[in-house]
Amino acid sequence: MSPYKSILADKMEQFVAYRKSLGYSEFPMRTYLGHLDRYVLRRHGRWPDFTGAYFIQFKSEMNYAPHTVNGILSMTRTFFKYLHRIGCVEDNPLKDIPRKPLTPYIPYLFSEEDTEKLLSAANNRIRKSPQYFFRDYKLYMILMLLVHCGLRISEPTRLKTTDFEPQDGTIYIRKTKFSKSRIIPVPWPIAAQLENYLSVRKQDKALGSYLFPGEKYEKMGTETIRMLFDQALKDIGITQEKAVFDHIRFGKPTPHSLRHSFAVNTLLRIKERGKSPQDALPVLAAYMGHKNYISTAVYLKALDAKQRQGLFDITIKGLKVI
Repeated sequence: MSPYKSILADKMEQFVAYRKSLGYSEFPMRTYLGHLDRYVLRRHGRWPDFTGAYFIQFKSEMNYAPHTVNGILSMTRTFFKYLHRIGCVEDNPLKDIPRKPLTPYIPYLFSEEDTEKLLSAANNRIRKSPQYFFRDYKLYMILMLLVHCGLRISEPTRLKTTDFEPQDGTIYIRKTKFSKSRIIPVPWPIAAQLENYLSVRKQDKALGSYLFPGEKYEKMGTETIRMLFDQALKDIGITQEKAVFDHIRFGKPTPHSLRHSFAVNTLLRIKERGKSPQDALPVLAAYMGHKNYISTAVYLKALDAKQRQGLFDITIKGLKVI
C-alpha cells in the first residue's frame, strides 16, 4: 500500500519504481517525496495549481535546515522533470527556483585518541553472558569498522559473509550511496579482528548470509548501532550538543562524525609524513565511495579535532563577551 495520499500518489510510485530501476536507493527518495505529498494534500492541490509560485510557497513553509530544504526541492524538481518527460505537465515549475543559502556547517570531529577511547568504552559494554555476548560483540565490530574504515553507518549492515576476504584483508562494499560498489583494504589489525569475529559467529551458530545478522538473521537496522555509540559517548564524557552561533552550525557527535573524522585524520597523518594531502584526495575519495574527490574535500571543514573544538570554544566565548 502506497504511503502517499495526494493527487500525485500514483505518479510518485511510478517515479520511485523508475529511479530504483536505475540503481538509485529508495531512501531518502521516499522521505523527500513524502514532504511534497503532505503539502499537496494539505493544500488540496490539483494539477493546474503546480506553478512556480506554488512551489515558492512550498519552499517558504519548510521550517528545516537549509540542506534539508534543498534536498526536498532537488527531489521535487527531479520528480517534475520526470512528469514533464512523460507528458503530465507542460513545463517543470521548479526549474528556476533557487536553492536555499546554506548556513556554514562545522561537523564534530574526533581525534584519534578519542576514537580509541570510544572503542574501549564500547568494548567494556560487551556482556559476557551467552545470551548477549554475540549481539554486543557484533555491534562493537561494526563500530570498529566505522572508526577505522570510514564506512557509512548502513554499509556494515549490508555486508555478506562472502564480502570479507581474509587472505587479501579486503571487504566488498555493495552499492550504497551513488549506487557505487568498491573493494577496500582493511588495516591488518582490523582484518585479524574480523577473522576472530567470524570464529565467534560460527560458534554462536548464526545463520543467514549477512556478516552482521539482525533479527531472524535478516539485514539489521542501524538503531542499535546508534544506541551503542550514544552509550559509549556518554561513558567517555563527550556531551556536546549541536549549536548555532552567529550563523555557523556546529554539529553534535553522531556515528557519521566518525566518517568525517576518518577523512580528516587520514589526511592529517599524510601531511605529518611530509606528503601532499591534495594528491591523496582522489585515492581517499575512491576508498570512501565518493563520486569524486570534491565530495571528500567537503568533509575538510577543519584541519583537525583540536582546531574544530578551538573554533567552537572561541565562538562561545565571543558571544558571552558580547
